[in-house]
Amino acid sequence: MAGRREQPTKDELMDGAIHQFGPMGYAEADIRSTVEQLIQMYGEEGMWLLQEDEYLAVQDALFEKQELDEQQQRLLVQEEPNKQNESAMSEASVKRDPMIIDRPAPETTMPCPAATGTSRARRPCYGWISESESDSDYEEYLASRQQGVK
Repeated sequence: MAGRREQPTKDELMDGAIHQFGPMGYAEADIRSTVEQLIQMYGEEGMWLLQEDEYLAVQDALFEKQELDEQQQRLLVQEEPNKQNESAMSEASVKRDPMIIDRPAPETTMPCPAATGTSRARRPCYGWISESESDSDYEEYLASRQQGVK
């Protein structure tokens, strides 16, 4: 029976999986619990399947576990603001001060002061002086306007 594989021991399987997935950032406890679950699922006779293809079955199980953990974290994060809002609302209704002072009616407030400054409307500005125009042209224009006013 040369084609039959030798069954790895449970310790060899654990050590190999930890060696494979530890550097990837998985906690040793997570790897051990995942391998234990897979051994229970496949049985003692199927442990060689876990070692096949560089522990592909273990890797898939670790990915699934990681995704479930992330989904649970997202759900907890979404529930936290709701719980905080509910507790804040309930505390606000319980802690309401009986001595709340209402705003005064608009008639009792002082009126806004009247405007005292005079404002003159500016003449419209139609743009900047271009390079073709010179300051002397503008000065001539101003002088002619002042003579027209006098």
